[in-house]
Amino acid sequence: TIMTLKTRLTELINDMRDEQLAFDSGLTPADRDEIGQPDNWSAKDMLAHNIVWAGRRLGNLELLEKGEKPPQVSYGDFEEPNRAIFEENRDASWAAVQEMIVDTYGRLDAYLERTSEPDLLVVPEFDERPIWRIIAGNFISHPMWHLWEYLERHGYASVRYGEPFAQRMLVLHEDDAWHGLVYYNLACQHALTGNSAEAIKKLADALQLNPGLAEWSQQDNDLNSIREEAGYKAVYD
Repeated sequence: TIMTLKTRLTELINDMRDEQLAFDSGLTPADRDEIGQPDNWSAKDMLAHNIVWAGRRLGNLELLEKGEKPPQVSYGDFEEPNRAIFEENRDASWAAVQEMIVDTYGRLDAYLERTSEPDLLVVPEFDERPIWRIIAGNFISHPMWHLWEYLERHGYASVRYGEPFAQRMLVLHEDDAWHGLVYYNLACQHALTGNSAEAIKKLADALQLNPGLAEWSQQDNDLNSIREEAGYKAVYD
């Protein structure tokens, strides 16, 4: 049986929902109960961040479905909205955050039921990406990178994330821009976790597939650790 884009997308969506719902079970009591700060999120803060952004992007698609015009998506400075999301949810319980995840992924399930395979390929006016990429970005890749980063930063094994999950994301679609974005996010994670050589390699692959990322890559703080590397500079020669 040939798997459709919608089938592959749904499979990864379900896996990422389950990963987030079970995330607390793999943490030490100290990490589970940690009280986060605006510049140092706890695991619960990170999950709240993930699901609020996912819900907002899904809200845009739901507005579009009703014939209304969603706000234009901006990819500028996220510091202010991220801080606002943190403040709004800092006192939420684990159960409350998990309920948000269940509810928002449930809305997505219903949306996908109503959405045809051709509709997933449509590029809406308010965004520069097709609908399937808006969904994949916010419900699969964005939370996955944050889960991986948290585990790496706190000394946990993160073998399910990073490269293995990225390989599964690559097969969603053969679109070069999508593949470039997956490699770019891998480059960022390798840079953040001190693997400079792999970060530079993935960055070169990313920009070859998706040259539109070049400008952002030169100001993205996630890549700061490799800026002075000769290999990094060679990527832009």
